[in-house]
Amino acid sequence: MKLLLTIKPVMYHQSTASYAVLAEVDWAQQRVLRQLRLPAASYRCDEAFMAPLIGGVCHWGNRLFIAMWNYIVEVDYHTFQIVNSFSTPQMADLHGITTDGQTLWVAAAATEMVLGFDLKSLKPVWQWGPDAAILGSHPHLRIPPAWNQGWKARFLYHLNNKTPQALLPGEHRHQHKSRSASYHHHLNDVTYHQGKLYVTTSNWYNTNNPGAVIEVDPTTSQTRFMAQPGSFDGTHDTLFVDDRLYVTESRRNGIAWIEADGEIHRQKVEPSPYFVRALHWTGEHFLTGFTRLRHTQDPALLIAFDQNWQPITHMELSGFHPEVVGSAIHAMAPSPELN
Repeated sequence: MKLLLTIKPVMYHQSTASYAVLAEVDWAQQRVLRQLRLPAASYRCDEAFMAPLIGGVCHWGNRLFIAMWNYIVEVDYHTFQIVNSFSTPQMADLHGITTDGQTLWVAAAATEMVLGFDLKSLKPVWQWGPDAAILGSHPHLRIPPAWNQGWKARFLYHLNNKTPQALLPGEHRHQHKSRSASYHHHLNDVTYHQGKLYVTTSNWYNTNNPGAVIEVDPTTSQTRFMAQPGSFDGTHDTLFVDDRLYVTESRRNGIAWIEADGEIHRQKVEPSPYFVRALHWTGEHFLTGFTRLRHTQDPALLIAFDQNWQPITHMELSGFHPEVVGSAIHAMAPSPELN
């Protein structure tokens, strides 16, 4: 079985962290088959932010789509080379990406939006949030971290951008989420399943409260909570297996799932402490990504678990970035099954 992995630098602010990686792995043979480096600038100033961060990956036929910080890359699977890229002003801190073969959807955390694009033309055709009623209202002003900026400038910045509606038009690709007035829930993943989109939030109302899973009908934009706010902590990936919805809980070093009747279960997975992110079901067992915590030297891991979440085998992933920078697994998807 072949897998696609998106891998980003852990210490992305360092000068040697100048690229992210799309890698293909042969899980049975426990080896990396090929990798593609996606270069990106890394800088931070009073007005702008940029980093070589990579998000989700999905495919349709031999077309691979990878979410970078503020643009989407298209890669030809056969040649494993970039054939296209595109961006829109609302793309800031892109995370999950998914498709149904007609529309490509991507979650933008900083603008708190899910953006939809026609798969043929790659033109914008749909958007959701941050003014969606289910996300609630945010009457308070958020003052971002100082970086090198004084409190007066930060206050005036948010005074002029205090409503989500003010952020929908205009240019936002330069914004870090801490600078965005519409950032409150941290949209992490978007998954298409049986005609609906499922959006995970890492937290809720920009607090330490755990997040939720929101079901969105892309045709009507009607929404409901698949999992209420407070259900999951650090909710990242979504995976449907039969009637269960599985998620990774990055801040709990674990996995959680919702039964068909709505009952929630969770399971801590080892080793710990790690940042648990990326999830796939092979039909026999689960594959989960483990990323080292910052300022540690542990390698990134892919670990297979049985259905009772007992570990079966693992694979170390290293060498994608300099050791001082480290490599973080963001997302995982099966490679296309092509003749």
